[in-house]
Amino acid sequence: MQLSHLIFAAATAGFVVAAPVTTSPDPNNFSILGSVIFGRHNDRVIKPAKILTPLGSKNQFNAGNYYRQRYFGYDGATPVETNRKLPGANPYGVYIAGDIYTESITSLQPIYFLHVAFLQGLYPPTVEIDKVQLLNNLMNANLSDGTAVSAPLGGYQYVQLNLLADGAPDEIWTNGASGCPVFTNATNLVLTSDAFKQVNASTWDFYQSLYDLLPNLEDGSDDVKEFSKWQLNFGNAEAVQDFINVNSIHNETLAKNWNLSLIQQVSVLNDRYQWMIAHADDAALLQQLAIGARALLGHVSVLLNSSATAKPHLNYLTGSFNVMYQLYGLMKMDSQSVNFTGMPAYGAQNVWELLVDNNTNSTYVQFLFRNGTGDEVPLTAWPMFGSSSNFMLWDDFMLNVANVNGISSLDNWCDVCSSNENFCVPYSDTYEDAVDLVHNGVNLTAVEKGDYRTLGILKGLSNVSAGGIGAGVTLGVVALLAVLAWVVRGVIGKPVPKDTPVALNDLYSDRGVGGSTNGESLVSNNEHSMLKEAESHGEGGIQLLD
Repeated sequence: MQLSHLIFAAATAGFVVAAPVTTSPDPNNFSILGSVIFGRHNDRVIKPAKILTPLGSKNQFNAGNYYRQRYFGYDGATPVETNRKLPGANPYGVYIAGDIYTESITSLQPIYFLHVAFLQGLYPPTVEIDKVQLLNNLMNANLSDGTAVSAPLGGYQYVQLNLLADGAPDEIWTNGASGCPVFTNATNLVLTSDAFKQVNASTWDFYQSLYDLLPNLEDGSDDVKEFSKWQLNFGNAEAVQDFINVNSIHNETLAKNWNLSLIQQVSVLNDRYQWMIAHADDAALLQQLAIGARALLGHVSVLLNSSATAKPHLNYLTGSFNVMYQLYGLMKMDSQSVNFTGMPAYGAQNVWELLVDNNTNSTYVQFLFRNGTGDEVPLTAWPMFGSSSNFMLWDDFMLNVANVNGISSLDNWCDVCSSNENFCVPYSDTYEDAVDLVHNGVNLTAVEKGDYRTLGILKGLSNVSAGGIGAGVTLGVVALLAVLAWVVRGVIGKPVPKDTPVALNDLYSDRGVGGSTNGESLVSNNEHSMLKEAESHGEGGIQLLD
């Protein structure tokens, strides 16, 4: 099914959204084509957290089972009725490779662990299913001699995870503010604004009053508090709220010292802090503060579009509440309920479902929110982007994503963020500088290792230029290429035209001799890999990534 004639890259070029669709189709006449779930971590220990608590793991397992019922028609091993059963799902609710796409960040361990716990609930051990003989033929549980073999761990299902290392390019889709200087600068503008200072001043006495209610450090230090007095202010609203919230759940002694009014006031102030650094009335500042949500929305649109015609029809992403605050501002959810300006509950899920009207064959997107993981917490549909309907035509959804400048490609994110992350090099002027250098005969690998003899073509190299190269090496690949480009252009003038063929093995050759005093490269392995990356972009010349 072709959802739209729009190409997302073109859609982001400045379309203005017309009045949103207000008609509400009959929700009972829909079939589901695909779904994207974006969830928050669950109950954990105090930051920096390394584990989920048993409560958090249990809650996440229950959340996974909730969507097992909705999308597979099973409550554990028991069949249940659902009008949202995903196409192509295994009829027994068993994991088959390719049925689901998952994405999580390994560096944020509680988020990664909640990811695993959720998937355990979505695809629970098959032992109960085995008992009713539903899977014996599919899984070849019986041997030719009549022996029935039970899988280990009660039939634990090994669901494939797409785990993103810290700094991986795909991390931008769920953690788009990380490594983004534009976002950092925008946040600093908020934190140094008069409005922020006024709130800090007006709440100063309250935060200072918390000092005597906080415990000493757990290391046994006498009279050393978890927070010093200078740390107790609105600027640390998040850390204070997190400490009090976690201990109010898990520390009986401390919980008795804090009444409900105090806990609520700390939470409300943190909500205000989070909203201030995620949302702004100024359109330009909002765009910068919400870069994480812009990347997420772009990713959601791509995943939904893919799920319309092929597996995976289900996508499960995990990320931070910070991105959720940004998301609710961009999607104008605060106009639907003031609750969207508050902290999402542990394990909260944001869901986009791609639906087709069985009567008209029109395709819609529905946004749903579930604020927690308890059995009593409903999954509720909400109008998005200021619409008055819970259902938005696909084309209107894409136009709305375009109107908030959704980010759907890595090069777009690199440009929007003015990022110097290594994975942004192929999309930068620096990459073009590398091509110019190679055309002029420079062996970048040798220079990377500190061997400046490969710059013999630069007969007029001055001491100042040589010093600049040395400084570039110590700063990394990006600075190195920029400095080298400056030197080459200054010494030998206009570079060779870029359409002149260049052999890939000459661009990033391994023939250079290491020139550092200890025989080791002066740049990191990660940076070195960026110098090598162009080798994968085609044969016979340099090609930028799509």
